[in-house]
Amino acid sequence: MDVTISGITSSDSAFKVLLPSFSIMTSDTQWVPVEFSPVENREHCSTLYFKYEKNTNVDSIQICATDFSLVSSVDRFVDSIPTEFFLFQNYPNPFNPQTQIRYQIPRQAKIEITVYNVTGQLVRILSKGVRAAGSYILMWDGRGDNGHIVPSGMYIIQMRAGQIISNRKVLFLK
Repeated sequence: MDVTISGITSSDSAFKVLLPSFSIMTSDTQWVPVEFSPVENREHCSTLYFKYEKNTNVDSIQICATDFSLVSSVDRFVDSIPTEFFLFQNYPNPFNPQTQIRYQIPRQAKIEITVYNVTGQLVRILSKGVRAAGSYILMWDGRGDNGHIVPSGMYIIQMRAGQIISNRKVLFLK
């Protein structure tokens, strides 16, 4: 069965949807390119609203970008709401040039996803802010907050959500 998306709109003008409408089979996947053009250096989050041609339902996902280079991004899946806070192991691991970090939260929470080196020094803040309940994907390209590629080695990805802290070891190879 074909599904037609007749419009995709963004709640933040820093995000421009480059494929505002398309048709797709229900079992297929469609990538939707989004251009990020911030006017100030801060975390931007937008809700993308998907309107169906023959239906009044509207689905949405949340995307975020933390800097001008769009090194990191967050996607929210429109799936069932998770029952627990959880930081999944990154994939691929080891990685080069980038890795995918998945996490889930069962209710709205202030979260922070950070990268530390093995000596405990902060390398990168990948995401920080209040998120709605759901499952998210975050990409890390092996760069620190200074924009430079980090040295090869072991790093710790940490998720903080209130009092809940979860860590995963990741290996970056050049």
